[in-house]
Parts: sequence; structure tokens; C-alpha cells
Amino acid sequence: MQYTDEVGQTLAYFMDQEFSLYVQWLNPGYSDQAPAFDHLGLVPRILAARTAWAIRNGRVDADSRVQEIREFIYGWARYRNLIFTTATT
Repeated sequence: MQYTDEVGQTLAYFMDQEFSLYVQWLNPGYSDQAPAFDHLGLVPRILAARTAWAIRNGRVDADSRVQEIREFIYGWARYRNLIFTTATT
């Protein structure tokens, strides 16, 4: 999601559906000169929901952020016994 005025509606939808959230706030973002203040007031709303929250620098290589997301999803799925392997010969 982009940090725009409309993102509050998107977040409200997911919160109303009682989804858990995994948020990586890229701050500063890729083209930002410096970290940004939460001028939309989203942080308290996001943290009031079931949320895993991380602030990461969007100007550095994305590989570590992508790996972090993969590990989070894998751990979530493994805990719920959603990971299945097939036998190979």
C-alpha cells in the first residue's frame, strides 16, 4: 500500500474483517530524502490491531526485507500445520 490519504480506507477494511496485519513501513522510502513523520496518524490505528510491525529503510537493498517477509510467512504457516512436503525418490 502507498502512504496516501486513501490508505486509511484500505486499512479499515482489513481491520473490520479482523485480519492480522504484517506491516513493513519503509521509512525513509526509496525516493525520500529523510524519514517521514506519520502525518496521517496511521501508526496508532495499525498498532491497535493484531499487527506485526517493522520500520525498514526503503533505500537499502530489498533482499533482507524480502527474506524477513518469507520467514514470517513460513513461520506463520508452519505453526498452523499448513506446510506440506511430498516424498521424493
